[in-house]
Amino acid sequence: MAIIGFNHYNLRAPRELLDKLKEFYCEVVGLELGQRPPLDGSGYWLYAGGQDILHLSQTHPGETRLTHVATTFDHVAFTCTGRQEMEVRLQRHNIQFETAICH
Repeated sequence: MAIIGFNHYNLRAPRELLDKLKEFYCEVVGLELGQRPPLDGSGYWLYAGGQDILHLSQTHPGETRLTHVATTFDHVAFTCTGRQEMEVRLQRHNIQFETAICH
């Protein structure tokens, strides 16, 4: 089997944080809330260009997810259009960012 692309990534969090993540990725990043199959548990599927790319899953009762630990996870990158619009959106939400030209 050959890998032909990236499908999605999943973040697990307690309900309160899960809702904040959904708000951030929809309102700031610009993903869209979409259909989620009837899976066990609760959560959201967020879409870009008709493809679900971010799954947000609620942790189980008593499940602990550490959020202030060093890991090898570094970042997620999205391919976008409308750079100026995105910069305005980030500024409106007081989110610090840097720009760079990649070759």
